[in-house]
Amino acid sequence: MIWSVSTGKMFERCQRQWFFKTQLASAKAKDQTRRHAWRLSKLQSLSAWRGNLVDQVLSQEVLPAFRQGRSITADQTLSSAMVRFDRQLAIGRARRLHEEGFNPTAFGDDFVAFHALEYGGVLAEAEIERARDEVRRAIESFFSMEELIARLRTSDRLITQRALSFTHADTTVRAVPDLIVFKKARPPAIVDWKVHAFGRHDAWLQLAVYAAALVRGTPHTMIFRQLDHSLKLTSGFLKSSC
Repeated sequence: MIWSVSTGKMFERCQRQWFFKTQLASAKAKDQTRRHAWRLSKLQSLSAWRGNLVDQVLSQEVLPAFRQGRSITADQTLSSAMVRFDRQLAIGRARRLHEEGFNPTAFGDDFVAFHALEYGGVLAEAEIERARDEVRRAIESFFSMEELIARLRTSDRLITQRALSFTHADTTVRAVPDLIVFKKARPPAIVDWKVHAFGRHDAWLQLAVYAAALVRGTPHTMIFRQLDHSLKLTSGFLKSSC
């Protein structure tokens, strides 16, 4: 069994959804029910899409600029985010999910399918504008964190969306941090982007699982071996904190 924080929360919230999305859905199955479940697994809420869009902009545009030592401003990032916003919104409104020969990879990261439209609802203009405003505020908030940006710009490595796993009892725990920041002689920093208008929920469990995965996971690239010292520092910190 493979467990992650997100699937664990899904199981607690709705066991039926967990079963359909993680056990029944299959893109390659010949059975139409399983393929239909796979299509429906692509549906998302307006708020979830908003968060994914911010993650795309930061991971694909801002962080590469930091890695390469290039200048990138909040205004440039906001402009790019709004272009993505409008492009992806148009795809979601077109309801491409049930087209003949549908393949989400053909759209790359731009593919969007909205839960509300699939089930007879609408995307209210007020909600769309609220999502647009929250994307703006999230990006502005990121660029206002000068200490974080300085650390990202001076890091040795920035690793985005790297899948990590480790075994606990008879379960494989899977973690995909948004960002791991490596700097020699310092413990690595784990960053997970959150786009919330109101920060009512903390993410301590999610970050703790990510840290455990970083320490206990089997290194699968030279990145982790090269930065073994940082991992040992993290391991020592976790032991002293528990």
